[in-house]
Amino acid sequence: MPGPRSTCGAAAASGAANGLAASLLGGGAQGGLQPTPPLVVELVNLPGVLRDVAQSAADSNGPTRIIDRVARASGTDSVPSDRIPDVMRTLIKAVIQRETGTITLRVVHRDSALARVVARRVVEEVRRAFVSAARAQATQQRRAQELRVDSASAQLTEAERNLVAFVARNRSITPFSPTAVEHDRLQRAVRVAEQVYLQAVTDRGAAVAQELQETPVLVVIDPLPARLPAVPRHRVLKLLLAVMLATSVIAFVLVFRESLQPRGAGESDALLRLRAAVRALPLVPAPRGVASELAARPRQ
Repeated sequence: MPGPRSTCGAAAASGAANGLAASLLGGGAQGGLQPTPPLVVELVNLPGVLRDVAQSAADSNGPTRIIDRVARASGTDSVPSDRIPDVMRTLIKAVIQRETGTITLRVVHRDSALARVVARRVVEEVRRAFVSAARAQATQQRRAQELRVDSASAQLTEAERNLVAFVARNRSITPFSPTAVEHDRLQRAVRVAEQVYLQAVTDRGAAVAQELQETPVLVVIDPLPARLPAVPRHRVLKLLLAVMLATSVIAFVLVFRESLQPRGAGESDALLRLRAAVRALPLVPAPRGVASELAARPRQ
């Protein structure tokens, strides 16, 4: 039977998107992976994240894992590794509030302390998973930008070399002549190559900064309370059992009191007067034959 529920509210660090694919595609255009609410919910339900949460320690004082305590609470010795994500999904649920973009994380378990630990570990693992994914994407972008910088640098060097060689061959350039047109073309090539090189260097610097940055994917705005209230279950069944138990106790008390009363204590006054009147009646001697027959009968 489920017990106390651990609930906390969190907000993603950026606005909403239309799903994980949109987050990944939009992240490339915006300079990195963006922690949108759909992406956060997707991270919560990832098998790897759930498995890391289950394999983490249930408390700081012992080696007991969360999945071990969950298994013992359900009456089993252990949970197969391939079923760990499914078991954890029965405890954890993340819901997006469409109006505000916040995320409500619910963990339901009969052990309130375990539910609190699971909620805290889910937040930590989602943060770690996002930072790892963002760093991996930033690393790939940095490598791509380094290749782009190398290519732009080579193009700029080639354009500058062509311009220098042309000026060395043509010390005097007549305006509006074919030589002047070629000179302008070489100068434009140098300027374009220089702009491409500067943009590539800027993008590489942004990728390096993104790789070194630990973006907080979640900000907890409604932390767990100091004491979790218990959630009552099966109220009607408990009330019916209480009524049946009270009825049984009352019936037992009544029967017990009845058995303790002396014999005749409940007889009416009329019956007592009738007995007294019978005893006061005069005795009439019976006939001889009847008296002999009565004397011969054994006493009851």
